[in-house]
Amino acid sequence: MSVDAIFVAVTKTDDRTPLIETVRDIAVPTEATIVLGRAYTETEFEKTVARF
Repeated sequence: MSVDAIFVAVTKTDDRTPLIETVRDIAVPTEATIVLGRAYTETEFEKTVARF
């Protein structure tokens, strides 16, 4: 399978820690699959967002 697009969704967890989820849209846009998710501290979150 090839990856057609990569989307980054930013959400908040219950304890207000930012969570970045990398969503890869494989073949069919309506069937996007979350393939990676990791909780970041505020500082790591800001550094990660700055790279995009």
